[in-house]
Formats: sequence, C-alpha cells, structure tokens
Amino acid sequence: MKRQLPSQTLEEQFLSPDTRRAPLSETIRLGAQLMLQKAVELEVTEFLGRDHYQRNADCLLRGYRNGYEDKQVQTGEGPLHLKMPQVRNTIDAFESVWLQSLEPVMNFLQDLSVQSKYTLPLRLEWRRYEEHIRVMSATKSGPSALRI
Repeated sequence: MKRQLPSQTLEEQFLSPDTRRAPLSETIRLGAQLMLQKAVELEVTEFLGRDHYQRNADCLLRGYRNGYEDKQVQTGEGPLHLKMPQVRNTIDAFESVWLQSLEPVMNFLQDLSVQSKYTLPLRLEWRRYEEHIRVMSATKSGPSALRI
C-alpha cells in the first residue's frame, strides 16, 4: 500500500460527496485546513530541497522527514487540525512561515475566548437585571416607568 501525504487524504475528503452535502461553514473549514496543510508540506519540501522519497546524489543531505506531529491552529471558524511534518538532522530548525504569520491571530482569538468566557455571563446577567427592573417598574407605575 502506497503511503499518502496528509494533504492527499484531506483533498480526497474535500472532494467527497459528503463534503458537498455538508454545511458551507464546514466546507470552508476543510478547505482552509487543506490549504494550510499543503502550504506546510511545500515549505518542508523547499526547506529540504527535495520532495518526498526523493534522494539527491549530487548534493549533501540537508536533513530528512521523520513523520508528523498533530497541531491545532485556532481560526475564526474554529480549530483546524494539521499534521506538521517533523524534520530531523538539519543545521537550522524548520519553522513554518505560514504558522508564524497566523500566530498573532491565534493569540487574539485565544484572548477573546478567555475574555468572553468571563464577560459574556456578566453581560447576560446585566441584561436580565435591566429587564427585571423594567418589568417591575411597569407593573408598579404603569407605562411611563419603562424609561430607564
């Protein structure tokens, strides 16, 4: 059985009939996941100077691929699950330019989710309190008490 790259598996999933029947937001997430996966795989190919299972006899070995590690990337549509290629025996460490460019967005979304975790319940409670005051004022003094 021939090994498949994670991007090939995602591409098959993206082109499947099930994806065509899925909600648009899910299709967009899968498409974004596919694009990021391909971008990271291409970055590793460029970094090593050769494609998968390719050997260069005329130049020195610049490192090699050594499997994948799961990575979650936070986006506005929710988390994307990527398979990050692991690179070994290289002079320089491999770092994805794509994921580095997404870092500020991921940090912002993380901060926003932490803030909303605590502030959203307070805002909802405040609205309930305001509504309760309006109802109480309306029942005691009539329609003119609705102005707060």
